Amino acid sequence: MARKLKRKIKRGINRTRKLICTAAGASLFAALYLGGDLPGLHFVQANPTENSVDKVIDNSYENLVSSRRMTKRPFFAHRGFSSQAMENSLSAFDLAVAQGYEQLEMDLWKSSDGVIYVCHDNSLKASAGIDKKITDTDSTQLDMTYLKNGEKLPRLSEVFEDLQTDAIYLLELKQGSAEVPQITEILNQYKSLQRNICVQAWDLETLKAIENEFPYMFTMLLMSNLTLLEDALLDESLSGLAIEESQLNPEIIERIHQADKQVWAWTVNKKGRMNELISIGVDGLISDHPDQVVEAFQGF
Repeated sequence: MARKLKRKIKRGINRTRKLICTAAGASLFAALYLGGDLPGLHFVQANPTENSVDKVIDNSYENLVSSRRMTKRPFFAHRGFSSQAMENSLSAFDLAVAQGYEQLEMDLWKSSDGVIYVCHDNSLKASAGIDKKITDTDSTQLDMTYLKNGEKLPRLSEVFEDLQTDAIYLLELKQGSAEVPQITEILNQYKSLQRNICVQAWDLETLKAIENEFPYMFTMLLMSNLTLLEDALLDESLSGLAIEESQLNPEIIERIHQADKQVWAWTVNKKGRMNELISIGVDGLISDHPDQVVEAFQGF
């Protein structure tokens, strides 16, 4: 897919260059591509080598598919608008998007036959009141499982179908690398959403596997403590770190920023702590109260 799209971009660039090479556009083409001058303007761009064209193509392709380059607002609605609706339900996701909080964090588990479902726990006891594990249950049974709010346990594909490009998705891979083949398959089925997908996991190996499949995807290492901090700072493929909020201080945030990575704090639900973390430089907050996060950032 990447190669086909890059070929299309290259053909487009070549067609544009042919159009520019008319009598009316020749001087502009010379200025832009050959380093010439126009009145009042000076161009220093080098001759258009094959490498420079390839670089333009790579940048164009990355801008089309990259969730790294996508501008994000400084929040993710934790399991949807979970302070107002049942967590990880379609209702919680729909409510968040309807109220303008379109950046959604959600947790993913794989059924025994390889279908990805959205639920915080592997056990369905808390969410559905039944003593089953998602990983031990096939999709036929899980599709007939109802949450305590009366909704079906959602497949990830159903969330994608419901919200499409209206949302930005932060997918937490609860099973780590064991989920990567299924996540890769479903993201390739929803190519139009790839620019809206971010991934977080608890280990670097999982995120490297994602980066191998989707090199332009925004990825974050989840951390409940700072044990893996040094390794994470050296990993150039990582976009950021999602760290339990009590572990953060100005020095840690500065070190992460010096490594050219973002700092996201979880799960931040108290207004006072939101203000503290914003004041010391976090890039964003993951919260059950995205409305309060937006208010807090507006105060700075």
